[in-house]
Amino acid sequence: MKEIESVVQQVVGKGGAELEIWQVLLRALIVYLVALVIIRLGKKRLLGGSSALDVILGVVIGSMFSRTIHSAVPFLGSIVAALLLVGLHGMFAFIAMRRKGFGSVVKGHPRQLARDGQIDPDAMRVHDITEEDLKEAMRLKLNSEDIAQVESATLERNGSISFVTKKREPRIVEIEVKAGVQRVRLEIS
Repeated sequence: MKEIESVVQQVVGKGGAELEIWQVLLRALIVYLVALVIIRLGKKRLLGGSSALDVILGVVIGSMFSRTIHSAVPFLGSIVAALLLVGLHGMFAFIAMRRKGFGSVVKGHPRQLARDGQIDPDAMRVHDITEEDLKEAMRLKLNSEDIAQVESATLERNGSISFVTKKREPRIVEIEVKAGVQRVRLEIS
């Protein structure tokens, strides 16, 4: 292992002020390629920021790689540590998928903010969501601000707000095609 570390150090430098410009560029290229592999290993969730678990991993790896490119941190150690973190993230996601309690601890719980067209002010206050925040989410997702059309509004584990709209009774229209002879009945949902 010492031999590998020595070769890597000769190629990419020790770090800090001792680095030549070509070594910084080489470090950046290697870190970019390794980050690409890590993101692919982390699957789509890593980029989607689906939960606190995903966001924390992204921030930590970004910080590590930033220091790896231009400072005196051990190059190979940083790469191995990032791979270890992605492996740990994958293990946590695997356990969370199979153990609901563990998933709740690392990812949180969905919380209902409105039901049957009525906003729950206590739930909104607990999660620091204003009525304007809720209306914004409704405009973006439902093209409406009418809370009366909402069966339920839920603050999801990833921080987004989802909506289930109420089922509407279809409107029935009858059209007389020819007086006294033929009539067409349309249901409009």
